[in-house]
Amino acid sequence: MDNSLFSERLKEARLNAKLKQTELAKMSGVTAATISAYERADEGKGKNPSLENAIKLAQALNVSLDWLCGLAVSNEKVQISDFLKMLVKLDKGGIPLALDNVDLWQDDYKKLLPRAAGIYSENDFFEMASICDDLHQPRSFPNVTLTFNYTIIRDFLSEWTKLRDLYNGGTIDEELYDLWLNQQYKKADDRQKDIDSFKGFIITSEEGDPNGNNPIEE
Repeated sequence: MDNSLFSERLKEARLNAKLKQTELAKMSGVTAATISAYERADEGKGKNPSLENAIKLAQALNVSLDWLCGLAVSNEKVQISDFLKMLVKLDKGGIPLALDNVDLWQDDYKKLLPRAAGIYSENDFFEMASICDDLHQPRSFPNVTLTFNYTIIRDFLSEWTKLRDLYNGGTIDEELYDLWLNQQYKKADDRQKDIDSFKGFIITSEEGDPNGNNPIEE
């Protein structure tokens, strides 16, 4: 991480939010002294932020962690619905997406991805076999399966699989399909806001004990 860039962006985000260091400290659970030290990093007098504190500050300032740490150009947080809309747009644009609902607790499901195999034609498999033969390699068809360990995305994909099949099969029309999608996008964003609010409540609750003592920071 570029500490001088972190320092610059932390101060920029705090000033844009019109917050004093003490106010940001109360919102994030990171002490004002620590925030001050982070913002002085570009002067060679600061300290390296821990990942935990960087996350707290990003959440309190409503900016992305990647941007705050210098890994992204834009400081706009990506909404869950933006990502879900991108998946649907790719699917409608003719890019095949394999959506498999599998119970990873079951060994059989760990090995079987029926829909992933279904998006390829026999000719695709033949061409891959020919390539392997030409390279004198064992025949294989490597395929990447993307798994999300995030409840909101998993729930959407699980339900979308069912509605997508009904839409592609002509059981429901595009108007009903789009209506359902818009409802799910809003539901996903609302759930994310609830999670963010809950995280903020936890941070505030753990800010200090009744005697005013703050938790020790690493």
